[in-house]
Amino acid sequence: MILEKFDLSNKVAVVTGAGRGLGKEMAMALADVGADIVLAARSVKEIEKVAEEIRGLGRKALAVPTDVSKLDEVEKMATATLDEFGKVDILVNNAGTLIERNFLDYTEDEWENIFSTNMTSMFYCTRALGRHMVEQKSGKIINMCSVNAVKPRPKCVLYDSTKGGILTFTKALAREWAKYNINVNAIAPGYFLTPLVKSLMERDGIEEETIARNFVPLRRLARPEEIGPLVVFLASSASDFMTGTVVFIEGGDLLR
Repeated sequence: MILEKFDLSNKVAVVTGAGRGLGKEMAMALADVGADIVLAARSVKEIEKVAEEIRGLGRKALAVPTDVSKLDEVEKMATATLDEFGKVDILVNNAGTLIERNFLDYTEDEWENIFSTNMTSMFYCTRALGRHMVEQKSGKIINMCSVNAVKPRPKCVLYDSTKGGILTFTKALAREWAKYNINVNAIAPGYFLTPLVKSLMERDGIEEETIARNFVPLRRLARPEEIGPLVVFLASSASDFMTGTVVFIEGGDLLR
């Protein structure tokens, strides 16, 4: 009986930034428990490859090349979703980017880039797909926040600011849309060994063990697949009485 609450059969989920890293792992996890998946990202080859993997699980998958920071492309993605599946039950706003700089070295273009990618895209996707959820009076929206929203890091003022905004956006929309039976929650990861984190570590010559020892009480970085069970929980009926909640998955980083 309990496991049935995690079954997403006949549900349709849209995942942005779904070509790699946490986005791919969340899409695969949702498909693994029965959901059909719409994959939205700029990386055409990557989302098409993920779509093939999802079809291998016996689920339907639609890869829609989308720059989610552009309104017209988001609207086309939403239309493609509804044309293909006739509904949307789950939205995972995962697309994001990170630019590390001393604050005075940031440029106007970098400001526009990080805010459009991390926050404006969330606004566009939630509005475009949320319209349908409001009409059907049900839905699950999951926003990707970060431990940085409450524990800022050096050289991350812009990134941290967007994640703080996502935290507040999540809580505010949860209150407004509760009357429509729409759950709006967020996941706040800590150190995950994603392709982005690996590239930053290689750039700076930092070993995984060094980060783990200095920042993570569990003494390791999380693997991307560890995000899967949490997104399934928040997308399923098991979390029906949760809204406006930010779930931290950070290995104890906040304890330091």
